[in-house]
Amino acid sequence: MNIPEILKPVINSIIKALVDTPEDTFVHDILMTPKTVTIYLKTNSRDFGKIVGKYGKTIRSINYLASIIKQKHFPGDRRMTNIEIIEENRGN
Repeated sequence: MNIPEILKPVINSIIKALVDTPEDTFVHDILMTPKTVTIYLKTNSRDFGKIVGKYGKTIRSINYLASIIKQKHFPGDRRMTNIEIIEENRGN
């Protein structure tokens, strides 16, 4: 298994449990470069704040969990884990 196959279902289940409209929230893509693993989340504007959390604590915690999971399955991988949120405006 590779990094995206391991991280995608775990991060998907975490973020879907946090939001009001889980059908609009999902891991859009995982981009891997030589120095980083970037996870792109897609959500609507109403749930954006629930994923970010107060002072960014929720998104930092999700990023920390992703980093720990990556290190557990790939101990020699020294790439940083980042999370980017793509916000969809739904007009609500």
